Amino acid sequence: MRLIATWTATLVVLSSAALPAQEWIDFVSRDDGFRVNFPAQPKVTNTTYTSEYGASLWCEPAAWIGEAARLLRPGGRLIFLTNSPLLMLCTPESGERASERLERDQFGMYRFEWPDEEGIEFHLPHGALIRVLGEHGFAVEALHELQRPEGSRDTRYDFVTPEWSRRWPCEEIWRARLV
Repeated sequence: MRLIATWTATLVVLSSAALPAQEWIDFVSRDDGFRVNFPAQPKVTNTTYTSEYGASLWCEPAAWIGEAARLLRPGGRLIFLTNSPLLMLCTPESGERASERLERDQFGMYRFEWPDEEGIEFHLPHGALIRVLGEHGFAVEALHELQRPEGSRDTRYDFVTPEWSRRWPCEEIWRARLV
């Protein structure tokens, strides 16, 4: 959806030497076309993602979480930012600013498209996201529901008011460990 904070979570793939193009593999999901290029034997040494939402918002959840599980070693952490389910439930299908009442059903929430915007977003309720993480070998360590700090300035994003995001979380940061 639209973005407020710049909290980030990323997978950084490092190689000790330059690899010729033929030694890189191109992962392409047959389900949704998600594509990423990795060295054949990637060594993941950090979990930091430089896009504000990235895969956690725009890729089918089982696909990107499964790929993260493939890349991380046991004990590796996956940290990501996404919109809160409550924000999605309070956002009208028209894409207008979040209201103070529920506008959508929670059961069955998954794929979101917005009028006059290209792209598809994926949002799951907490229980469904915990289930997908668990199916790929992750144990949730923390869920941080973000609250707008008192006295913070408004942002260029108009999908919530400052008052709304002081009362309810519009973004959340997840931390999970591959077991």
